[in-house]
Amino acid sequence: MICRVLRERFGIKTLLGLTATATRATCESIIEHLRIPDGKDGVVSEIPLPKNLNLSVSRDVNRDSALLHLLSTEKFAECKSIIVYCTRREECERVATLVRTSLREPTESGRKRKRYSDCAEAYHAGLSAARRKSIQKAFMNGELRIVVATVAFGMGINKSDIRSVIHYNMPSSIESYVQEVGRAGRDGLPSFCHLFLNSESNDEFELRRHVYANTVDRHAIRKLLQRVFVPCSCKGQCTKHEVAFSIQETVAALDVPEENIETLLCYLELHKKKFIETLSHVYINCKLVSYGGVNVIAHASKDCIPLAMALALHKDKIKGNIFEFPVVDVAAAIGWDSGICKHKLKNLEWVTVNNQPTRSKLNVQFTNLGFRVLAPGNLSDNELDEALEYLSQRVQEQEKTALLQIKSVQNALASIAVPSVKSAPVLDHPLKDSICDYFNKSAPLENLPETEPEPVDIDRIASDARALINKYSDENFTGRAIARIFHGIQSPNYPAFQWGRCGFWRTHLRSDFNIVCEIVTKEILRMKAGTDCF
Repeated sequence: MICRVLRERFGIKTLLGLTATATRATCESIIEHLRIPDGKDGVVSEIPLPKNLNLSVSRDVNRDSALLHLLSTEKFAECKSIIVYCTRREECERVATLVRTSLREPTESGRKRKRYSDCAEAYHAGLSAARRKSIQKAFMNGELRIVVATVAFGMGINKSDIRSVIHYNMPSSIESYVQEVGRAGRDGLPSFCHLFLNSESNDEFELRRHVYANTVDRHAIRKLLQRVFVPCSCKGQCTKHEVAFSIQETVAALDVPEENIETLLCYLELHKKKFIETLSHVYINCKLVSYGGVNVIAHASKDCIPLAMALALHKDKIKGNIFEFPVVDVAAAIGWDSGICKHKLKNLEWVTVNNQPTRSKLNVQFTNLGFRVLAPGNLSDNELDEALEYLSQRVQEQEKTALLQIKSVQNALASIAVPSVKSAPVLDHPLKDSICDYFNKSAPLENLPETEPEPVDIDRIASDARALINKYSDENFTGRAIARIFHGIQSPNYPAFQWGRCGFWRTHLRSDFNIVCEIVTKEILRMKAGTDCF
């Protein structure tokens, strides 16, 4: 998409792409999409990890006490700027409080005082914009020593004297690890990066939960395609029509976040057949309010083709002096661009009296933001199945890749992990070698063994599913929706602030998500068939 805009819209001929975390496979993809003429010779690369970064990993049973011990050691105690990364917002708040209350020096009266104006603060997306800005400013100015944050902190921050990056939780991939530790020691001076590898694999299950949060099932993809490919009466090859559908309604119907839907639409455009062309979001409904009654609307339609077409198609939607209709559908019926139709409709608010523009008795409003694409309306059943299969495979591949990335970073970190931060650390060269090897491979995840799923208690999962359905009998649960609740994954229809208190939130986090989904789906079908009592 970037290449198309730069080359086709702006005529840019020379491009320079910069990143610190591109694997060989990613580089090859960038070369292809940015159409770099000299291919691999046009890539300038360096070792992804600077020599001044000292890396260490430990498997402490009690990470809290280990973190406090690490921060009190000589080399970390002298670090004036430290980032501690956590996966969850709640973990950030808890760890920040722990550090803030523990790292205080006793005064003569026996009380404790802070080493700096603020010793440690949490930073995550759940804080207000003003609070995040305040914390970031204090850290950049050197007033705040430690920031305990999610990965949201650090993007775009260029503080040269960050002396330490500590991972309280394992990152999701080697790329993420390199990117996050790379925020330390940008001035070239020695810096220390430590990671706590959870001994019970809790971090792995937490990261897998995030992967499943981004997957979309086949049924939801099918419902999306029904909104995209609206049947038309074109004979032969369809020239594609402008199609728009409500973002809010689609998100609710599919129970999928807006950004995930946008990604699926982009995948359709990237298909070799280029099924659709994605366009900018638009307001899809027009609300016409007449202060002179219905006759004013009828009279205005004589000089406004879009309004005349709207009356022909949706006259039954006039209620009193208000006429609301789908403006993009009207534009498609005329064969016009929706922007032109909106311009014509908006002009209805003005009339010319004695050669002077005067407000009319009509008020025009555009509402309900929607996705907008150019899509054919006469695809065959085989082509629709092809689009469905293509999107399903892309989603499954993304899920598989993300899970293998978690396994890859875990294996690399485990290779140098010591039992405790108090143990003598293994030299970081093996880890750096593993990371360099990862970035130099065309398929770095190819030979990784897939994670063996944890044993699943089928009876307990089925029992919990029945209990949840009976407790919330008004909800029309799907198998995926319940599996998400069991894994603590929020969705548009099942937000964490509401369903986190249902009693079943995260109860089966260690069970394979897809297996849980299958078990729950079968249980729902059994209950609907009446073969099991409610």
